[in-house]
Amino acid sequence: KHILRSVNQDCARSDTLAKLGEEEVYVERDWAMKFLQMVYRESQSKWFAKRGINWHISVGTFFLDGEMSSHTIVHLFDNATQDAVTSNAILLDTLRKLHEIKPNLVRAYLRSDNAGCFHSYSSIFGIKSINGESPIKVERVDFADPQGGKSICDRRAAHLKSTIRKFVNEGNDVRSAADFLCAVKKSNTVNTSIVVAIPPPSKVQGSKVLKQCPLKNITSLYNFSFEEEGMKVWKQYGIGCGQFIPYLLCFDEGNSQIAELKMLENFNSPIRNKTITQRPEGPSTNDDTNVSDDQPAPNVDGDTDNGLFSCPEPNCIRSFSKYGNLMHHLDVGNHSFMKKGLSLSDRSIINYATKIESKVASKPQMESSSLVPNPTSLTKGWALKNKREIKRFSENQKQFLQSKFDMGERSGLKCDPEDVSNEMRAVRNKDGTRIFSIDDFLSASQIASYFSRLCLLKRKRSLEVLEEEDFEAAEFENNFQDLNSLAKQ
Repeated sequence: KHILRSVNQDCARSDTLAKLGEEEVYVERDWAMKFLQMVYRESQSKWFAKRGINWHISVGTFFLDGEMSSHTIVHLFDNATQDAVTSNAILLDTLRKLHEIKPNLVRAYLRSDNAGCFHSYSSIFGIKSINGESPIKVERVDFADPQGGKSICDRRAAHLKSTIRKFVNEGNDVRSAADFLCAVKKSNTVNTSIVVAIPPPSKVQGSKVLKQCPLKNITSLYNFSFEEEGMKVWKQYGIGCGQFIPYLLCFDEGNSQIAELKMLENFNSPIRNKTITQRPEGPSTNDDTNVSDDQPAPNVDGDTDNGLFSCPEPNCIRSFSKYGNLMHHLDVGNHSFMKKGLSLSDRSIINYATKIESKVASKPQMESSSLVPNPTSLTKGWALKNKREIKRFSENQKQFLQSKFDMGERSGLKCDPEDVSNEMRAVRNKDGTRIFSIDDFLSASQIASYFSRLCLLKRKRSLEVLEEEDFEAAEFENNFQDLNSLAKQ
C-alpha cells in the first residue's frame, strides 16, 4: 500500500513539471536538519552542547529564456521555532523573491513533506492569506507520502554543506547564520539566494480557522487545490473529483494579514542556466525506448552503453554524459525502468504447470463454501492509509491469562508466553468445543506484554501495602513516645 501511494503521489510532481507553463513555478520546500557550527580548530569540550542553526530550503523550478531552470532560496535563523507561522512567512518571502527573478510568474505549485509546520490547519488555511499579499498565487499544494524518500531540497542542502566544509578547511569558522552567508558569498555557488532573518513571534497567527470547520483529519488529505470561493481536497492525487470546501465555512469574518520575516542580510548569487533545454516528459512508463538523453536505446537483452553518470535510483536504466543532465533527471523524477524478464526457474515452473493442467481430463471441483475469494478483486480504497485500531482483550482472554499468571506465581515456574499462545489454540470446553475462536488467538508478544502489566500491577499493590505498614509503625512510635514522656512527668 505504501509503495502504491508513494508512486501515485510522485505523479503529481512529474505531471506538473511536464505541463509547467512560462508563467508558472514549481516550489519544493523543506526544513533541513539543524546545521551544527563548524570550527577550523576546536577542543572536544567545545564540541558538545552546540545550538544548531535553523535553515529552510525552497527550490523553485521554472522556465527561463525557454530553458528549465531552478533557483534555491535558503532562509537562515540563529534561533527559530519551526512552526506553521514561520513556514508561512518564509513561503511569502520565497514567492516574492521568485517574482523578482522572473516578474511574469503568476501561479505556483507547492510540494513538501508531512511535517506539522506544513501539513496542518494553520499552514493550509494560511495559503488564502498568502494569495492576498503575494504577487504569485498558489494554485495547488501537494504532500509526499510519509517515508517517500529524499527530494531536491536534500540534494541542494548537501551541495551547500560541501561549500561550507570547504570554507572551514581554509581556516575559517561558521558559528552563526552570518558566517554561513559569508561562506556562500566567497564560493562559486550559482542560482542561490541566502536570507538571514528573524522569525516572527509564534503568537502571531494568520487567518483564524473556525472550530466548526468541515475539514476533519487533515493529515489524511494530501492534495489541496485553491480556487476563488473555496478549495478542493483529495486523499490521493488524481483519485476522484475531490471535496469542495467553501472559504466561508473555514474562516472568521475579516482575515488577518500573514506574519512576515524581519530581514537582516540578503545575498543573491549569479543566475546561470546550465540545465538542458528539453521539456520534461510525463510519468515514465516501462517503455524500453528513450532510455537516456545521451545514450542510445537498449538492445533486446536490456543492456545499455554505460554513460559517465548513471541514475542512482534503484532499477533506473538511464545514464548521462553530463552531470547537469543527471541533476535535471533527478529533479524531474522521470525514471525509466526495464521490464524484468522471467528467470529460467520461473519459466520452467510455468511450463511444467501448463503441461500438467493440459494432461488432466477432469479438474476436481471444490465446494462453494471453501472457495477462497479472488485475491485480484480489491475493494475501492484498499491502499488508503487506515487509522490504527486498538482492540481490547475480552473477559475470557483476561481470565485465561490471569489464571496462567497466578499459576506461575504459586508454583514459582512462570509460564512461557509461546506455550500459552499454543495452548490457547487447543484448549477446549468440557463439551469439546473450542474456548477461543480464531479472532481471539493471541501472539506470544501480546501475552508477554499482558504478563508484564500484571507484574507491574502486583508490584504496585505490594508498595501500597508497605506504605500502610510504615504508616502504622510511625503511629505506634509516636504513641510510645507520648506515653514515655507522660511517665517521666
